[in-house]
Amino acid sequence: MFCAPAMAQESAKGNEISQLHGETIRVPGDYSGIQEAIDAASPGDLIVVDGGIYRENVNVTKRLTLRGLKMPVVDAGENGSAIIVSADGIVLEGFSLKNSGVGTVQPAGITVRSNDNTILNNTVTDNWNGISLYDSSGNIVKDNQASYNTWAGIYLENSTNNVIANNNFSSNAGRGLIRSGFAGIKLWNSSHNTIIENLVKDNPHFGIELEYSGENIIAENDFYQNQGVGIRFWASNNNSISGNRALDNQLSGIELQDSENNTIAGNYAGGNRGRGIFLTSSQNNFIYNNCFADNNEYDAYDDGTNRWDDGKVGNHYGDFIEGCKDEDGDGICDEAYEIFGGSNLDGHPLVRCDIPVSAPKPAPQTGGGATYRVCAEGCDFASINEAIVAASPGDLIEVCSGTYLETVNVTKPVILRGVETGGKMPVIDARQKGSPIKLSADGGVVEGFHVTNSSGKGVFSGSYVDAGIMVNSEGNTIRGNVATNNSYGIIVASGNNTLASNNASGNRGGILLSSISPSDITGGNVLERNVADYNVVGMIISFSGGNILRNNSMSGNYLNFGYNGWGDDATATNDIDASNLVNGRRIYHLVNVSDAVIDSSSNAGTVYCIGCHNITVRDSVLEKNMEGVFLTNTSNSRIEGNVIANNTRGIHLNYHCYNNSIRSNIAINNAESGVYLHGSDDNVIERNELTESWSGIYLSNSAGNTIRANEIRDNRNAGMGIIGSDDNAVYLNNFINNSNNIQSSSSSNKWNSTDVLMYTYKGSSFDGYIGNFWTYYKGRDADGDGIGNTPYLVGADKDNYPLMEPIENYAVVSKEFGGVGVER
Repeated sequence: MFCAPAMAQESAKGNEISQLHGETIRVPGDYSGIQEAIDAASPGDLIVVDGGIYRENVNVTKRLTLRGLKMPVVDAGENGSAIIVSADGIVLEGFSLKNSGVGTVQPAGITVRSNDNTILNNTVTDNWNGISLYDSSGNIVKDNQASYNTWAGIYLENSTNNVIANNNFSSNAGRGLIRSGFAGIKLWNSSHNTIIENLVKDNPHFGIELEYSGENIIAENDFYQNQGVGIRFWASNNNSISGNRALDNQLSGIELQDSENNTIAGNYAGGNRGRGIFLTSSQNNFIYNNCFADNNEYDAYDDGTNRWDDGKVGNHYGDFIEGCKDEDGDGICDEAYEIFGGSNLDGHPLVRCDIPVSAPKPAPQTGGGATYRVCAEGCDFASINEAIVAASPGDLIEVCSGTYLETVNVTKPVILRGVETGGKMPVIDARQKGSPIKLSADGGVVEGFHVTNSSGKGVFSGSYVDAGIMVNSEGNTIRGNVATNNSYGIIVASGNNTLASNNASGNRGGILLSSISPSDITGGNVLERNVADYNVVGMIISFSGGNILRNNSMSGNYLNFGYNGWGDDATATNDIDASNLVNGRRIYHLVNVSDAVIDSSSNAGTVYCIGCHNITVRDSVLEKNMEGVFLTNTSNSRIEGNVIANNTRGIHLNYHCYNNSIRSNIAINNAESGVYLHGSDDNVIERNELTESWSGIYLSNSAGNTIRANEIRDNRNAGMGIIGSDDNAVYLNNFINNSNNIQSSSSSNKWNSTDVLMYTYKGSSFDGYIGNFWTYYKGRDADGDGIGNTPYLVGADKDNYPLMEPIENYAVVSKEFGGVGVER
């Protein structure tokens, strides 16, 4: 396709960094076969294949995009794979792949032997495996339907860091009267994959089986009516199974054999003809907050040694309704539940099951249709909006290079593609009159545009109406676009969209994942290989859950990454791995993790711990994000020896954080506070340097914390801000040159040591209580013990033992300081 020459264009501002399409090649228009077109193409080209039957074996050996219109069929003729993906970075979408052969190489409808590919919206039937990944990583397999394959809907071998999302893997047993298949999903020796929101139904043995596979996430899938087990692990360790529904399977809903250290939480296993959950020869697995009900044989069986509650919450068992008494009404049965098969107990069984059983997901929809061309002269239309009005769902609109002064509203599920015909990608300039592109219909594709000059308010205004690309609908694919000089480059205020290889740089905000309101959470989006550089904020998540982030990069932003607005239920469902980078350092987003260490070798840029236990974060440089370190529902963890600078909050303990220590860190120039505690009790903050922030420390609704031996200096508003916080012990700290040493409201705390301490001051030894050093204290020390004779007023409280000199002049001998004084 060739567009007419574009009019003279203004040069676009900003860096146009994107993976763009080169030439467009049509089959059968330019070449009669798909392989012939691939052989003639150059890396980066787009091959559009019209509907029809193509009897060939295709091997994609270059970085190309292959797009089917009207679901063209690639028929392998029962000999080899229909399509082999051999090069990295390939996009394959909109095909029907069928009739692969049967042999020792296990051919498939789609065989992937490379990395970082996108397999999208394909139908794969009547093969040995529907989709196979061998020694392959970084792929996205999304919105495909794989059915009537002989062995598995999808098979992963020696493959890592792939996302398998929102597919339909059902009825994989061939088509004969004798059901010969194996599983909807099969993993062998594969790790760090995410299997999320798939429908896996009516497969002959297993919905999903993991064999010798670890560190995978199996989340929010529906495993229905499989002829054996819904979810099966064999010799597979350290995986997470969460939020799945395993219903009406012939044997067990969930089964583990010879498997260890897996976490099983938030699942519903019910109506199975055998067991709800079955563990045999398996140890040290963690099972809590699940519903096991209405299963025919047992709700739960375990002949190993495993943990069936988290110390507060266990599981709901349908066969324990009569035996469960709840005299105190706390929702926990008063007596333990005995797990069949051995000596395991659930010490905190749940009275009710609050996990919903949702309806199965529909099969992905595909379409295809006419092609319209947009350019200044000589095309079907001169306006993009006019082309959308004329188009039907599934049509392709190709926009040639040029500048289009309009706000485009995509009101139909069409493919809107920019084509470089004048040396640059087409520019859509909204002139601050709205969004250059707004997606209002589900299921569209937008690729290859430079969008600029949207209207919109500040990055944290709470009013997110316009952006370079504003996504208000679901199931869209946005890829290969450049967004500059907008309020936000891209805002996604909806769910189940894919953003890949976009560059949102040089805006006020880069990329925002948002919900309509905190009470109306959306999410389930996949973001991969996007860039958000040199904005005020890079990538922000606001009340959005279930998102998958892979290989995104944020650098040179005032704040690179973080959450603006927090909801534990939503945030804990986000899958953000360490392939995402901030200023070249890794994002660690840990959910329900225990016994982990993040140190200088981890190359951390920001750390989130959600529902964690016994985590150590040490010796790291954490800067220019919303949070340096963020903990929620986290206990018995340590933050020590880090440099934490230029964040909104340096260290943030948010809700239900207890028995944590914050020690020997340098937190400097954080916009709100060096250390922020909200709703968190019984933590220790000691020997830190907390300087040049709005507040050195801020306590909100927090009690029983110990704050000692810190240097709290040169903070712009207060050394400490305190609201609604009582019974904290604050002593032996330096408060030096803060605008206000303390700002306290509705709080009562203790401002000296809780015990008499032995200390040395100016060569003499003393026993006594010790307070803090205050730079503005004017009292006297008549007896020379280093303690002022008059109290220092701290809001409604008093420091009755203020120090005459900074704390480094006092050597304290005490168990809590290890007998070595207060040196930091």
